[in-house]
Amino acid sequence: MSNSTSRTVAPAPIIVAVDFEPAARAALITGARLAMSTGAPLKILHVVHEPADKPNYYQRRSAGDVVLPIDEVAGRMLQDFLLDIYRLNPELENLENPDTLLVRGLPCTRIPEVASMVGASQVVIGQHRTKGIFGNLFALQSERIANRCDVPVTIVYCDAAPLNAEHLPQLAPVAADGGHMAAIR
Repeated sequence: MSNSTSRTVAPAPIIVAVDFEPAARAALITGARLAMSTGAPLKILHVVHEPADKPNYYQRRSAGDVVLPIDEVAGRMLQDFLLDIYRLNPELENLENPDTLLVRGLPCTRIPEVASMVGASQVVIGQHRTKGIFGNLFALQSERIANRCDVPVTIVYCDAAPLNAEHLPQLAPVAADGGHMAAIR
């Protein structure tokens, strides 16, 4: 005789990659709602790097006369960012004590690597709506991430205004062939 026991498999986490910009706020709100509705755990990822176009992005805060390491400053910025979003959106219970990850590197390579390492079910990233050549350059970054990920990627498009519960993005498919990239507008 054999005893058949059913094992409950925990759902794979949803990763939301953030960079403290308004589009990242939109992505985090969308990702948190998605995780709550599916029962998936939420992991919030920040890739620590100094963008070439934004020197001193992490404006190292000093504690007395001591300059803090960039990772510590990034961690504090992430906590402040999450606290601000949770205060504006208290219904997002999974942001009360969020699971966060800080890694060093370039976002377009590290986000897919981390998604693979943690066995993510999907990745959510934010994208600013920009026109002209700069819009195309920024869109390339999110497309690179989507093309390198082994899991579905949701790109949340947003204007520069901060988001809260009263301003929700709307779903709009990007890939006509049903590909793994979707957009939220």
